[in-house]
Amino acid sequence: MELTILGSGTLLSGEKRNPACYLLEQSSGFALLDCGPGCIRQLNVLGIDIMNINTIFISHFHLDHCADVLPLLMARYLRNPQANRGFKVAGPAGLVTWIKNISYLQNEWLFENRPEFIEIGKDGMMWDSVKVEVCRNLHPQPGNSYRFTDKHKFFYSADTGYYPPLINFAGNADTGLVECSLPDNEDKETHMTPSKAGKFAEQAKIKRLILTHLYPQNDLPDLADQVSAHYSGEVIAAADFMKFTLDEIQS
Repeated sequence: MELTILGSGTLLSGEKRNPACYLLEQSSGFALLDCGPGCIRQLNVLGIDIMNINTIFISHFHLDHCADVLPLLMARYLRNPQANRGFKVAGPAGLVTWIKNISYLQNEWLFENRPEFIEIGKDGMMWDSVKVEVCRNLHPQPGNSYRFTDKHKFFYSADTGYYPPLINFAGNADTGLVECSLPDNEDKETHMTPSKAGKFAEQAKIKRLILTHLYPQNDLPDLADQVSAHYSGEVIAAADFMKFTLDEIQS
């Protein structure tokens, strides 16, 4: 699998950081991991055809993580009215109610040949040959962290504070994409700081740590160094359009 950072920032970030969205690629096609506002634009910048995306995985229903779901589905429909048949939108408990509530003013473009909406349970699901599993995290919205496993393990924290049950879930991941929203002096229970992200990654024995969801006040040149004070592995502060091969680090 390959990971491309489409959005490493928040709604308050400047033009260099889009809100949360990430592109996963394997031989069978592309999936989006969160779909925040500006996601379609970022895909266009990279020349990624939205018709080659087959799944969206949503972590939670805050708009900075899901605002482009309906626009992307509509853009696919406008290209081909049949395009969303078989498309999957997967997410936490409440997904079906969420889509019902935001789509009641839509018309046939959504309701004919509608995609499949999947609330991922304890048994997870498959994305082609990749096993996808979720763990409830410490964000106030009902939200999931994700684990993707084929030959290697990729962990995505989504928005969460330091939460011990996630340590085992993320354990020994080859790559961890972990939020690092706020500086230590603005610590909140529902988000990671440099010290919390570093301690979490160290305890989970994540081999390579990519920091994302950076608020402006934590978007600092020495952010990776701050995290490295608590973590012995490789640390990278994400930037939009960075690309990673997820099997670069061997298990």
